[in-house]
Amino acid sequence: MAHKAETPPIYDFESFRLYASRDILTRDGKRIPLRGIRMKVLVVLVENGGRTVSRDDFTKNVWGGRIVSENNLDQHIGELRKILGEGPGDNKYIETVRGEGYKFVAAVKIVGTADDDAREHRIRNVLLTAIFGMGPYNSISSILGQVFPNLPQSYTDPVRFWTNRIFRHN
Repeated sequence: MAHKAETPPIYDFESFRLYASRDILTRDGKRIPLRGIRMKVLVVLVENGGRTVSRDDFTKNVWGGRIVSENNLDQHIGELRKILGEGPGDNKYIETVRGEGYKFVAAVKIVGTADDDAREHRIRNVLLTAIFGMGPYNSISSILGQVFPNLPQSYTDPVRFWTNRIFRHN
């Protein structure tokens, strides 16, 4: 029996939500612009919530083992603190562990997975189409294909479905 690969979790902390697999951070539902190295640093911190992440761990997980200056990591941590709303000397989210690294100290809760997120988006788009006639699924076949993704295409395409039904028996 094949083992299903684990999908990346969705994390909540305070008023933030981190979609690690999509590199999206939101605060109170509003997207916060955060990309590249800073996003990777935040993901490593949140995934290790409550544990100290060493500079070596950051080097391995963020920069793929490439050597970077200590100042580089410090700058990214400083920018993350600003983005998260920490003031000088405030350790509400990120704590410096002298001589060791950094620790994410806010309570982190896993609220779902990337699969849940994808399913939620499919359902949302189907509902938008059904209710308002808008969205990417503007035909019955598209809606059926999204609601029942494992159905053969011949069942989700009405023309093909009826053509097969009419001519299959002749």
